Amino acid sequence: LLPHLIVELSSPSTAQLDRTEKKDLYASLNVPEYVIYDPDADRLEGWVMGLVGRRYLDPMPERNGQLWCQTLKLYLGRWDGEYLD
Repeated sequence: LLPHLIVELSSPSTAQLDRTEKKDLYASLNVPEYVIYDPDADRLEGWVMGLVGRRYLDPMPERNGQLWCQTLKLYLGRWDGEYLD
């Protein structure tokens, strides 16, 4: 059973691999949504599976720096703050 969403935490040593080979691998496995967060660049990117073929064709819809995740029915984004002290 495969996931409907994959979220990668990228690093300088994996950034190129995450955006190329891993992205292609997850697309070939028909994972509908793929998200990469690069903390060094403070960049959040996401893609949605196209309707034809096993390729990520479209970036995830964005609003105020957050990505709409259809799988979870919520926005994904970076947050700064404290949680429970």
